[in-house]
Amino acid sequence: MPDAKTLTRQDAKAPGRCAPDFVGATEQGKNALWRYLGGFLTVLVFWLVLGSVPLLLSALWAQLDGDPATMLDPNTGTLTGIDPIVGGYLLPNLSFPIFLVGLVVAVRLFHGRGVRTLVTPRSSIRWRRVWDGFGLWLLLAAVAAVVEIALYPRAFTWRDVSLWRYLGFLVLALVLTPIQTSAEELLFRGYLLQATGRLVRARWVLALINGALFAAPHFANPEVARDPVLLMVYYAGLGAFFAWLTLHDGTAELALGAHAANNLFVVLLVNYEGSALWTPALVLSTRFDPVFNLLTFAASALTFGLVVLRARRTDAA
Repeated sequence: MPDAKTLTRQDAKAPGRCAPDFVGATEQGKNALWRYLGGFLTVLVFWLVLGSVPLLLSALWAQLDGDPATMLDPNTGTLTGIDPIVGGYLLPNLSFPIFLVGLVVAVRLFHGRGVRTLVTPRSSIRWRRVWDGFGLWLLLAAVAAVVEIALYPRAFTWRDVSLWRYLGFLVLALVLTPIQTSAEELLFRGYLLQATGRLVRARWVLALINGALFAAPHFANPEVARDPVLLMVYYAGLGAFFAWLTLHDGTAELALGAHAANNLFVVLLVNYEGSALWTPALVLSTRFDPVFNLLTFAASALTFGLVVLRARRTDAA
Protein backbone atom coordinates (compact mmCIF):
# COMPACT_ATOMS: atom_id res chain seq x y z
CA MET A 1 0.00 0.00 0.00
CA PRO A 2 1.38 3.47 -0.84
CA ASP A 3 2.25 5.70 2.10
CA ALA A 4 0.52 9.00 2.93
CA LYS A 5 3.11 11.12 1.08
CA THR A 6 2.68 9.06 -2.10
CA LEU A 7 -1.09 9.39 -1.86
CA THR A 8 -0.82 13.15 -1.46
CA ARG A 9 1.44 13.42 -4.51
CA GLN A 10 -0.96 11.26 -6.53
CA ASP A 11 -3.86 13.50 -5.53
CA ALA A 12 -1.95 16.60 -6.60
CA LYS A 13 -1.61 15.07 -10.08
CA ALA A 14 -5.31 14.25 -10.31
CA PRO A 15 -7.41 17.43 -10.11
CA GLY A 16 -11.10 16.83 -9.74
CA ARG A 17 -10.54 13.62 -7.79
CA CYS A 18 -11.28 13.14 -4.10
CA ALA A 19 -8.29 13.39 -1.78
CA PRO A 20 -7.02 9.81 -1.28
CA ASP A 21 -5.48 10.72 2.06
CA PHE A 22 -8.90 11.54 3.57
CA VAL A 23 -10.76 8.54 2.16
CA GLY A 24 -7.61 6.50 2.72
CA ALA A 25 -8.06 6.96 6.46
CA THR A 26 -10.57 4.13 6.22
CA GLU A 27 -7.66 1.77 5.59
CA GLN A 28 -6.80 2.12 9.26
CA GLY A 29 -9.80 -0.12 9.99
CA LYS A 30 -12.10 -2.79 8.56
CA ASN A 31 -14.20 -1.85 5.55
CA ALA A 32 -16.54 -4.65 4.44
CA LEU A 33 -19.88 -3.36 3.16
CA TRP A 34 -21.83 -5.09 5.94
CA ARG A 35 -19.76 -3.15 8.48
CA TYR A 36 -20.85 0.18 7.00
CA LEU A 37 -24.48 -0.94 6.93
CA GLY A 38 -24.26 -2.16 10.52
CA GLY A 39 -22.46 0.98 11.64
CA PHE A 40 -24.97 3.29 9.97
CA LEU A 41 -27.93 1.40 11.48
CA THR A 42 -26.26 1.62 14.89
CA VAL A 43 -25.95 5.39 14.56
CA LEU A 44 -29.61 5.66 13.54
CA VAL A 45 -30.72 3.61 16.54
CA PHE A 46 -28.76 5.81 18.94
CA TRP A 47 -29.88 9.04 17.24
CA LEU A 48 -33.53 8.39 16.40
CA VAL A 49 -34.53 5.76 18.98
CA LEU A 50 -32.42 6.24 22.10
CA GLY A 51 -32.06 9.95 21.35
CA SER A 52 -35.85 10.34 21.40
CA VAL A 53 -36.17 8.98 24.94
CA PRO A 54 -35.71 12.35 26.76
CA LEU A 55 -38.32 14.05 24.59
CA LEU A 56 -40.75 11.10 24.82
CA LEU A 57 -40.44 10.96 28.61
CA SER A 58 -41.09 14.70 28.74
CA ALA A 59 -44.13 14.27 26.49
CA LEU A 60 -45.43 11.51 28.80
CA TRP A 61 -44.93 13.78 31.79
CA ALA A 62 -46.84 16.53 29.93
CA GLN A 63 -49.79 14.18 29.47
CA LEU A 64 -49.85 13.22 33.14
CA ASP A 65 -49.22 16.57 34.82
CA GLY A 66 -52.83 17.70 34.50
CA ASP A 67 -51.95 20.96 32.74
CA PRO A 68 -53.60 21.16 29.28
CA ALA A 69 -51.11 23.86 28.21
CA THR A 70 -48.22 21.41 28.52
CA MET A 71 -48.10 19.29 25.39
CA LEU A 72 -45.89 18.02 22.60
CA ASP A 73 -46.42 20.14 19.48
CA PRO A 74 -46.69 17.63 16.59
CA ASN A 75 -45.73 20.30 14.04
CA THR A 76 -42.42 21.29 15.64
CA GLY A 77 -41.62 18.28 17.82
CA THR A 78 -41.10 20.57 20.82
CA LEU A 79 -42.72 20.64 24.24
CA THR A 80 -44.95 23.67 24.80
CA GLY A 81 -46.36 25.11 28.00
CA ILE A 82 -42.95 25.13 29.76
CA ASP A 83 -39.90 27.38 29.61
CA PRO A 84 -39.22 27.66 25.83
CA ILE A 85 -35.48 27.28 26.38
CA VAL A 86 -36.18 23.83 27.85
CA GLY A 87 -38.99 22.80 25.51
CA GLY A 88 -37.79 24.50 22.34
CA TYR A 89 -34.02 24.10 22.62
CA LEU A 90 -32.73 21.81 25.38
CA LEU A 91 -34.97 18.78 24.86
CA PRO A 92 -34.65 18.67 21.03
CA ASN A 93 -30.85 18.89 21.35
CA LEU A 94 -30.44 16.12 23.93
CA SER A 95 -30.53 13.54 21.15
CA PHE A 96 -27.19 14.74 19.75
CA PRO A 97 -24.88 13.69 22.61
CA ILE A 98 -26.52 10.26 22.33
CA PHE A 99 -26.09 10.42 18.54
CA LEU A 100 -22.38 11.19 19.07
CA VAL A 101 -21.97 8.22 21.42
CA GLY A 102 -23.60 5.97 18.81
CA LEU A 103 -21.14 7.18 16.18
CA VAL A 104 -18.18 6.42 18.44
CA VAL A 105 -19.58 2.95 19.15
CA ALA A 106 -20.16 2.27 15.43
CA VAL A 107 -16.69 3.33 14.31
CA ARG A 108 -14.94 1.46 17.11
CA LEU A 109 -17.11 -1.66 17.06
CA PHE A 110 -17.58 -2.20 13.32
CA HIS A 111 -14.40 -0.66 11.92
CA GLY A 112 -11.87 -0.89 14.73
CA ARG A 113 -10.57 2.64 14.22
CA GLY A 114 -10.70 5.93 16.08
CA VAL A 115 -13.22 8.73 15.61
CA ARG A 116 -10.32 11.06 14.74
CA THR A 117 -10.10 9.30 11.36
CA LEU A 118 -13.53 10.77 10.52
CA VAL A 119 -11.96 14.22 10.74
CA THR A 120 -8.41 13.82 9.48
CA PRO A 121 -5.91 11.16 8.40
CA ARG A 122 -3.26 13.02 10.40
CA SER A 123 -2.12 11.91 13.84
CA SER A 124 -4.02 14.79 15.47
CA ILE A 125 -6.73 17.34 14.70
CA ARG A 126 -5.46 20.83 13.88
CA TRP A 127 -7.77 22.83 16.11
CA ARG A 128 -6.47 26.11 14.72
CA ARG A 129 -7.85 24.99 11.35
CA VAL A 130 -11.25 24.37 12.98
CA TRP A 131 -11.16 27.90 14.44
CA ASP A 132 -10.19 29.33 11.03
CA GLY A 133 -13.32 27.79 9.52
CA PHE A 134 -15.41 29.01 12.44
CA GLY A 135 -14.15 32.59 12.30
CA LEU A 136 -14.41 33.01 8.53
CA TRP A 137 -17.95 31.59 8.29
CA LEU A 138 -19.09 33.64 11.31
CA LEU A 139 -17.81 36.79 9.62
CA LEU A 140 -19.61 35.95 6.37
CA ALA A 141 -22.85 35.19 8.26
CA ALA A 142 -22.60 38.55 10.03
CA VAL A 143 -22.06 40.41 6.74
CA ALA A 144 -25.09 38.67 5.18
CA ALA A 145 -27.22 39.57 8.23
CA VAL A 146 -26.12 43.22 8.13
CA VAL A 147 -27.03 43.42 4.44
CA GLU A 148 -30.47 41.92 5.05
CA ILE A 149 -31.14 44.20 8.03
CA ALA A 150 -30.15 47.22 5.93
CA LEU A 151 -32.51 46.14 3.14
CA TYR A 152 -35.45 45.16 5.38
CA PRO A 153 -35.02 47.01 8.71
CA ARG A 154 -38.67 46.67 9.74
CA ALA A 155 -38.45 42.88 9.68
CA PHE A 156 -35.90 42.78 12.53
CA THR A 157 -36.43 43.55 16.20
CA TRP A 158 -34.16 43.51 19.24
CA ARG A 159 -35.24 40.95 21.81
CA ASP A 160 -36.00 42.03 25.35
CA VAL A 161 -34.03 39.28 27.10
CA SER A 162 -32.79 39.31 30.67
CA LEU A 163 -28.99 39.51 30.78
CA TRP A 164 -28.67 36.64 33.25
CA ARG A 165 -31.15 34.51 31.33
CA TYR A 166 -29.21 35.12 28.11
CA LEU A 167 -25.86 34.37 29.75
CA GLY A 168 -27.24 31.10 31.10
CA PHE A 169 -28.49 30.18 27.66
CA LEU A 170 -25.16 31.21 26.15
CA VAL A 171 -23.36 28.59 28.24
CA LEU A 172 -25.93 25.95 27.28
CA ALA A 173 -25.73 26.80 23.57
CA LEU A 174 -21.93 26.83 23.51
CA VAL A 175 -22.03 23.23 24.76
CA LEU A 176 -24.99 21.70 22.93
CA THR A 177 -24.88 23.37 19.51
CA PRO A 178 -21.23 22.41 18.76
CA ILE A 179 -22.12 18.86 19.85
CA GLN A 180 -25.03 18.91 17.40
CA THR A 181 -23.01 20.27 14.47
CA SER A 182 -20.02 18.02 15.23
CA ALA A 183 -22.24 14.93 15.34
CA GLU A 184 -23.68 15.84 11.93
CA GLU A 185 -20.27 16.59 10.45
CA LEU A 186 -18.74 13.36 11.76
CA LEU A 187 -21.60 11.37 10.26
CA PHE A 188 -22.07 13.14 6.92
CA ARG A 189 -18.64 14.62 6.11
CA GLY A 190 -16.84 11.84 7.94
CA TYR A 191 -18.48 8.42 8.00
CA LEU A 192 -20.77 8.66 4.96
CA LEU A 193 -18.38 10.69 2.81
CA GLN A 194 -15.57 8.22 3.41
CA ALA A 195 -17.90 5.27 2.82
CA THR A 196 -19.14 6.61 -0.53
CA GLY A 197 -15.59 7.72 -1.36
CA ARG A 198 -14.56 4.08 -1.47
CA LEU A 199 -16.99 3.59 -4.35
CA VAL A 200 -16.95 6.96 -6.16
CA ARG A 201 -13.78 8.93 -6.84
CA ALA A 202 -14.92 12.14 -8.56
CA ARG A 203 -15.17 15.02 -6.08
CA TRP A 204 -18.19 16.73 -7.57
CA VAL A 205 -20.21 13.49 -7.64
CA LEU A 206 -19.27 12.71 -4.04
CA ALA A 207 -20.20 16.25 -2.99
CA LEU A 208 -23.62 16.03 -4.66
CA ILE A 209 -24.34 12.63 -3.09
CA ASN A 210 -23.31 13.94 0.32
CA GLY A 211 -25.42 17.06 -0.11
CA ALA A 212 -28.50 14.95 -0.89
CA LEU A 213 -27.87 12.74 2.15
CA PHE A 214 -27.45 15.80 4.36
CA ALA A 215 -30.65 17.42 3.07
CA ALA A 216 -32.83 14.36 3.70
CA PRO A 217 -33.23 14.62 7.52
CA HIS A 218 -33.74 18.40 7.25
CA PHE A 219 -36.93 17.89 5.24
CA ALA A 220 -38.81 17.65 8.55
CA ASN A 221 -37.73 21.17 9.61
CA PRO A 222 -40.79 23.45 9.90
CA GLU A 223 -39.31 26.23 7.76
CA VAL A 224 -39.15 23.87 4.77
CA ALA A 225 -42.94 24.23 4.42
CA ARG A 226 -42.42 27.85 3.29
CA ASP A 227 -40.70 26.75 0.08
CA PRO A 228 -39.80 23.04 -0.03
CA VAL A 229 -37.84 23.27 -3.28
CA LEU A 230 -35.60 26.23 -2.43
CA LEU A 231 -35.07 25.16 1.19
CA MET A 232 -34.05 21.65 0.19
CA VAL A 233 -31.74 23.12 -2.46
CA TYR A 234 -30.21 25.22 0.32
CA TYR A 235 -29.66 22.25 2.65
CA ALA A 236 -28.31 20.11 -0.18
CA GLY A 237 -26.06 22.97 -1.26
CA LEU A 238 -24.77 23.47 2.28
CA GLY A 239 -24.00 19.76 2.63
CA ALA A 240 -22.38 19.59 -0.82
CA PHE A 241 -20.23 22.64 -0.07
CA PHE A 242 -19.00 21.21 3.24
CA ALA A 243 -18.28 17.92 1.45
CA TRP A 244 -16.33 19.69 -1.31
CA LEU A 245 -14.43 21.63 1.36
CA THR A 246 -13.54 18.42 3.19
CA LEU A 247 -12.40 16.62 0.04
CA HIS A 248 -10.43 19.61 -1.19
CA ASP A 249 -8.75 20.23 2.16
CA GLY A 250 -8.21 16.56 2.95
CA THR A 251 -9.79 16.97 6.40
CA ALA A 252 -13.16 17.93 7.89
CA GLU A 253 -11.57 20.57 10.14
CA LEU A 254 -12.79 23.61 8.20
CA ALA A 255 -16.27 22.13 7.80
CA LEU A 256 -16.49 21.41 11.54
CA GLY A 257 -15.75 25.04 12.35
CA ALA A 258 -17.96 26.53 9.64
CA HIS A 259 -20.98 24.39 10.56
CA ALA A 260 -20.66 25.32 14.24
CA ALA A 261 -20.43 29.02 13.34
CA ASN A 262 -23.44 28.76 11.03
CA ASN A 263 -25.72 27.30 13.71
CA LEU A 264 -24.40 29.33 16.65
CA PHE A 265 -25.00 32.54 14.71
CA VAL A 266 -28.68 31.64 14.34
CA VAL A 267 -29.05 30.27 17.87
CA LEU A 268 -27.38 33.19 19.66
CA LEU A 269 -27.53 36.25 17.42
CA VAL A 270 -30.17 36.34 14.65
CA ASN A 271 -33.03 33.85 14.68
CA TYR A 272 -36.33 33.97 12.82
CA GLU A 273 -39.97 33.21 13.57
CA GLY A 274 -40.87 29.60 12.86
CA SER A 275 -37.33 28.34 13.30
CA ALA A 276 -36.80 24.65 14.03
CA LEU A 277 -35.36 25.69 17.42
CA TRP A 278 -36.67 28.41 19.72
CA THR A 279 -33.85 30.46 21.18
CA PRO A 280 -33.53 33.85 22.92
CA ALA A 281 -31.36 35.21 20.10
CA LEU A 282 -30.56 38.90 20.40
CA VAL A 283 -32.35 39.75 17.13
CA LEU A 284 -35.57 38.21 15.81
CA SER A 285 -36.57 38.32 12.17
CA THR A 286 -40.22 38.17 11.14
CA ARG A 287 -39.14 37.72 7.54
CA PHE A 288 -37.61 34.57 6.10
CA ASP A 289 -37.01 34.82 2.37
CA PRO A 290 -35.86 31.47 0.87
CA VAL A 291 -34.50 33.21 -2.24
CA PHE A 292 -32.42 35.71 -0.26
CA ASN A 293 -31.29 32.89 2.04
CA LEU A 294 -30.08 30.83 -0.94
CA LEU A 295 -28.34 33.80 -2.58
CA THR A 296 -26.47 34.81 0.58
CA PHE A 297 -25.43 31.20 1.14
CA ALA A 298 -24.08 30.98 -2.42
CA ALA A 299 -22.15 34.23 -1.98
CA SER A 300 -20.76 33.09 1.39
CA ALA A 301 -19.75 29.67 0.07
CA LEU A 302 -18.04 31.21 -2.98
CA THR A 303 -16.14 33.70 -0.81
CA PHE A 304 -15.15 31.02 1.69
CA GLY A 305 -13.98 28.71 -1.10
CA LEU A 306 -11.91 31.45 -2.77
CA VAL A 307 -10.23 32.32 0.53
CA VAL A 308 -9.38 28.64 1.11
CA LEU A 309 -8.04 28.20 -2.44
CA ARG A 310 -5.92 31.34 -2.17
CA ALA A 311 -4.55 30.22 1.19
CA ARG A 312 -3.63 26.82 -0.31
CA ARG A 313 -1.80 28.50 -3.21
CA THR A 314 0.05 30.81 -0.80
CA ASP A 315 1.11 27.85 1.36
CA ALA A 316 2.25 25.92 -1.73
CA ALA A 317 4.33 28.87 -2.88
